[in-house]
Amino acid sequence: MKFSIFLGANLPSINNFEQVSHLISTTPIEEHIVKELEAKIETLEDKLSCSICMDRPNNVAFLCGHLACLQCAQPLDKCHICRVDIDKKIELFWC
Repeated sequence: MKFSIFLGANLPSINNFEQVSHLISTTPIEEHIVKELEAKIETLEDKLSCSICMDRPNNVAFLCGHLACLQCAQPLDKCHICRVDIDKKIELFWC
């Protein structure tokens, strides 16, 4: 199977798997960059995860501005963070 990857104006395109494998194996990976990116991914996952179950993504917002997943939000009548009464639950759809 042939494919082509455009790497930028000053770099040649890659046309097959062998070239990609060679590029990956000969390109040094900078450990500090990888660790920094992993930390950023973990932070984003934490921010997007339900603060109650820490398992599912936030997809319900309360008028106080706090979030939870649909399953955890359903039984709540007070916000689990600020304890204000929940008047409305707004379902969120992430794209």
